[in-house]
Amino acid sequence: MNNHSKPATICNKWGLHARTSFKLAKKAMGFTSDVVIGWEKRKANGKDIGDLLMLGAGFGDTLTVSAKGPDAKNAVDDIVKLIETKFDEPE
Repeated sequence: MNNHSKPATICNKWGLHARTSFKLAKKAMGFTSDVVIGWEKRKANGKDIGDLLMLGAGFGDTLTVSAKGPDAKNAVDDIVKLIETKFDEPE
């Protein structure tokens, strides 16, 4: 099984809040691979909005986006892009 991991810095001023957590989880659900989002010593299931909210990550924090499965590289690349483009939201 493929494993892939990459850092992503949160660029939106509100961080990982409800709407951005929903967008991240929705993106992750589009992949077969298991997705894990790490921050500091915490880890969250990338497909679980509640888990993502509990991370408490904010502006400027660097997350580790990891995936394991057949489409792991695409999952990580797409999620990193979402995070680093401010979750496609205007500020």
